[in-house]
Amino acid sequence: MAELITFWVYSFVIPGLCTFTLTPINTTVCSGSTVQFVCSATDVTTVSYSLNSKPIPPLPPNVYISAPTVIGGAVVVHMSISNASANAVITCHAYLVNGAVLTRAAYLTVQGPPSPTTNLNITTYNGTATLLVWGPPPDAQSPSLLSYAVVIRNGSGAPVYSETVREPQLVITTPDPCGHFEATVTPMCGSITGVQTSPVKLGGE
Repeated sequence: MAELITFWVYSFVIPGLCTFTLTPINTTVCSGSTVQFVCSATDVTTVSYSLNSKPIPPLPPNVYISAPTVIGGAVVVHMSISNASANAVITCHAYLVNGAVLTRAAYLTVQGPPSPTTNLNITTYNGTATLLVWGPPPDAQSPSLLSYAVVIRNGSGAPVYSETVREPQLVITTPDPCGHFEATVTPMCGSITGVQTSPVKLGGE
């Protein structure tokens, strides 16, 4: 299921002057997500958007723009991009009565399938607890968006333990200290699965 994310910021309203009260802000999402932007301004005739410096309409099939509405004296327009798959520049245009146009732009960054995590290290304490620590993928646009699927396999390659975590570390009960096991970490962004690390041995000799 695609993740829905909405972002906005507030600014002060000065009576009698065109003032943006809500503007798009720089946003990073996982590929396939739905993201919403809101823009509003006071003392204007209307508000509209452009995408990558191109006026819209025509609308791309995955983009929706609401009709302008007036709320609390401000003209408000919403933009929604579904199944986001590419970086974009979102620009809000506020049209003044005298014909002037004010703009506010924001960048949409889309995180594709992450590359492998870095520096997977495994430490076993007293033969009972094992700490796995790794770094985020080098192409992570926003590490806070990522989760990590950790899998422990035995010598024959069969999974014996798996867990998905948000932080780049995990403590587990050490499998049989005399056995042969391998750990892998696969980064994920939303429902997008990245590239698995090379297996790292733990336990056994």
